[in-house]
Amino acid sequence: MGSERLIYLMRVAEKVPIRTYFPDPRFQDKIPDLSSSCPMARAGDNIYRPKHPDAVDYTDFERLPNPNHCAVEDPRRDIAGRYVLIADEYYYFGDSALNLPPKCRPVVPHGQSGHGQSTPPEQARRLIEYIRREFRPGRHGDPHRWPNEHGDKGGGCG
Repeated sequence: MGSERLIYLMRVAEKVPIRTYFPDPRFQDKIPDLSSSCPMARAGDNIYRPKHPDAVDYTDFERLPNPNHCAVEDPRRDIAGRYVLIADEYYYFGDSALNLPPKCRPVVPHGQSGHGQSTPPEQARRLIEYIRREFRPGRHGDPHRWPNEHGDKGGGCG
């Protein structure tokens, strides 16, 4: 405890049902393009194509080939939430994850927790103010398994 780092922070603007995320024109650029040499184009998260308009269960979706989600259990876990959260403000730190000052560190559960823990509103406000003051929205680091200029970071399954 106490050595956790912030990988990303986002403000949720919209909650989109998974079955409408894939065909939505706003998110077509999030479908992985495995023919691209650009890591960002290859790493999209719009990977579950509904087999029919009323798709709900994970068996109602086809998982597209992609470099990051290839475990057999991924569809069941990914689709269990039934929604995709869309951010209108986000800060992504990835492999440059932040060690937060104690005054704005959120409450972190001991061990695994499916639902996290609540952070007092004042402490959450301090965290958000700190991030907004110190960083601009957007990407400030790469994913841990993102290839570097030599292509040797590896990872994934594609």
